[in-house]
Amino acid sequence: MKRGYTLFIMICLLLVAGQGCGPVPHYLTIESKQGAKYELPLQGREVAVLMIQEESMEKDSAVIAELGTGVAEKIEQECGYVWGDVPVFVMSDKEINISEPGAFDIFALLSGSDIIVCIDSVSLGSYGVEYGDEMRYVANVKLPVSADLCVYDSKGLKVLAKHHLEDVVVWSIVGEREIARSKAVAKANSVLKTSIKEVGSNFASVFFPQWREEQRMIITYENNQKWMAAYYNAVDFKWDEAIEKWLELVKSPNLEKSASAAYNLAVACEIQGKYDVALKWLDYAESKCYFAQIPSLREKIRANQK
Repeated sequence: MKRGYTLFIMICLLLVAGQGCGPVPHYLTIESKQGAKYELPLQGREVAVLMIQEESMEKDSAVIAELGTGVAEKIEQECGYVWGDVPVFVMSDKEINISEPGAFDIFALLSGSDIIVCIDSVSLGSYGVEYGDEMRYVANVKLPVSADLCVYDSKGLKVLAKHHLEDVVVWSIVGEREIARSKAVAKANSVLKTSIKEVGSNFASVFFPQWREEQRMIITYENNQKWMAAYYNAVDFKWDEAIEKWLELVKSPNLEKSASAAYNLAVACEIQGKYDVALKWLDYAESKCYFAQIPSLREKIRANQK
């Protein structure tokens, strides 16, 4: 899947000491849109969330239901459904054995769904408590949560995805006096039902693209007005104007400057989604003057093409 980019903010300016006339790297932070782990045909389909409650989790049935609600609401939000379009069913492992052939097909008929998102083997770990200060007035409580995910397409009669899910619920509890471990755990446990819904949302995020911050380097020569003008064009989202200037600068007879402009062109083309062109500019830069950053940028661009 191709990935999109949005320039976020300029966070760092790194000057190279002793190189007043040499190349200066500037760093931009961009938001990189990462493809979904599983691209599933959820939109326009009748989706249902099936939560399997094992016997050992009977006392946590409300938690299981809220976990499923988090999964369902995330799907509704991302697919543009209205609230309640994705129903949640909680069944015990005695009522349905999903390992048996035809189990999902029978459930699909009973529920009227054709895409089943099944969450099985839900496990709540042990509470861990860490103190944020020496006085023990701040307690950070952590609870690991894990489950197995299976997505079944009843129309295609096939499993679309299987994945082991893990997350950690974290609470920060602040008191006016020392907080005992038992009290911190009791407080966290009292709001577990509310907090677990966010875990469900995180579990469902494997179906949808995610955004991640990354850095990209832009090379300038600070004693040159055109180099700086191109850089400020990039900072202002004016990539076409920056590219126009770098296309002139890449003609420099100075191999280092020509390679620097080509490297910048590769970054700009990557951000614009022109991955093939970006790789060609990287090859050109490498043919003129090798930079240590070229292999890592090439790897990122190739990953973006998938």
